[in-house]
Amino acid sequence: MNQVGEPEKTGMVDRLSYFVDRLARFLITVMMAAMVLIILFGVFNRFLFKLPVSWTEEVAKYLLIWVSMLGSAVAIRIGAHVGVGLLVTRLGEKKRNLISWINQVLIMIFIISLVLLGMKLCVREIDQMGYATRISMFYPFLAIPAGCLMIIVQLLYLMKMLYKKQSPPLGY
Repeated sequence: MNQVGEPEKTGMVDRLSYFVDRLARFLITVMMAAMVLIILFGVFNRFLFKLPVSWTEEVAKYLLIWVSMLGSAVAIRIGAHVGVGLLVTRLGEKKRNLISWINQVLIMIFIISLVLLGMKLCVREIDQMGYATRISMFYPFLAIPAGCLMIIVQLLYLMKMLYKKQSPPLGY
C-alpha cells in the first residue's frame, strides 16, 4: 500500500485499472459540469428570456447516459454497486471465494455481450440523427461499449485481487 491507501500499481492490470479509473473520473467531472451549465442555460433562456432552446434537453440526456456508463466502471473498482451479501457472509471462506468467482465470471460474460451488442447498435444507428442537435446517434450509443470496456478492465482488476487473495474493495 502506498501513502494514500491505494495498492501498489506493479502489474499491467493494476496500472491499466488505475488509468481507466482516473480517466473515467475526469470525464465524469467534465461531463457533469457541462450538463449543469447546459441545463442552467436552457432554464435561464426559457424562463428569464422566454426563448426556449431545443437542444439543451437532448444534450443533457446524452451526457447523462455517458456519465452513468462511466460511473459504473468507477463503482465497480471501489465496490459501490448494490449487492446482497447477507447469505454470502455466513458461508465459509472457500464457498465465499467460489461464489465471488462465479459472480465475477457471470458479470464478465454479461458485460462482454453488452460491448458486442452496443457496437452493433452504434453501427446500426450511425445514420440516425438527434431530433434537435442533428448529431449522429452513434455518439450517444457509443457510451455503452466504451463504458463496458472500462468495466471489463475493472473486473479484471477485481479478478486479479481474488486470485491473489487480496481483500477486494469495500462492498465485496
